[in-house]
Amino acid sequence: AAPAVGNGIAYVASLDQHVRAYLLSDDRTPLWQYLTESPLRTSPTLIDDSLYQQVPGRGLVCLEADPADAPGGRERWWAETGGVVITRIGDDLVCWDATNRTIDLVEARLGAVIDRIEVPDALEVRASSTNAGELYVSGGDGRILRLVPRQ
Repeated sequence: AAPAVGNGIAYVASLDQHVRAYLLSDDRTPLWQYLTESPLRTSPTLIDDSLYQQVPGRGLVCLEADPADAPGGRERWWAETGGVVITRIGDDLVCWDATNRTIDLVEARLGAVIDRIEVPDALEVRASSTNAGELYVSGGDGRILRLVPRQ
């Protein structure tokens, strides 16, 4: 999967079941590595000081992006969603689950799933930014829709 990069650190999810953080100035030894339950095929998402990783069979895991004195990484919470984080709107994370074609809203501080929206005709949902990004939905009929959240 493609890495997430921020603050001079690259975050890499891999098929060997690890999420690793590497200083871009020193690519030999990871700052930390977090072992998961299954191989990872999706990219992590970095927002502020949190790293979000979808772990098959478990759900969405929130890790500290740069934990002090934690060579095994530090988990903050996990949520029962099959989605990957595509953006944050206010205090909520927007997660797209391509398998079930749902958009989940997850409370960013505690990881509670607060809403689930079914979008059965969607092929893909993307955001223009990881911070308050606009949502774009592409459908099988060739249409592209822009979703605007209510404030």
